[in-house]
Amino acid sequence: MSIGYGRQSKGPGRSVTDVWSGMSRKTLAAKNLEVLGMGWTQEQSINFECAREVINDLMAIYTTKIYAEKGKAIPDSELINSLLAERSRLHQERSALDADDDVAVAAVRTKYNPIVRSLREEHREEWSKLV
Repeated sequence: MSIGYGRQSKGPGRSVTDVWSGMSRKTLAAKNLEVLGMGWTQEQSINFECAREVINDLMAIYTTKIYAEKGKAIPDSELINSLLAERSRLHQERSALDADDDVAVAAVRTKYNPIVRSLREEHREEWSKLV
């Protein structure tokens, strides 16, 4: 069902656009989210995006480490495979994350934020040369 767009019938001579034409953009957006089953709050949305972003950061750090290791004269293939596996696992964890699951979202942020901060600080000088 198209919400707020098109001319889908909502009864004799009425369209979705006619029914909702008096609604503010904010109200219309909220109705769209309700129809799509996305009723999370703004705080949940922000926390969810932060959790996804910390996973993205960690995946990028692992990608950088993989790149650096592959550039060595004798790359450590075991380390590379380990980093690739961990990056793949993080991708799956990010894909499975649900904005409605406050506990899981908080757990991701609690677990990965300190790791990302530590790795960034530890490798700041080294990685700045790669850019």
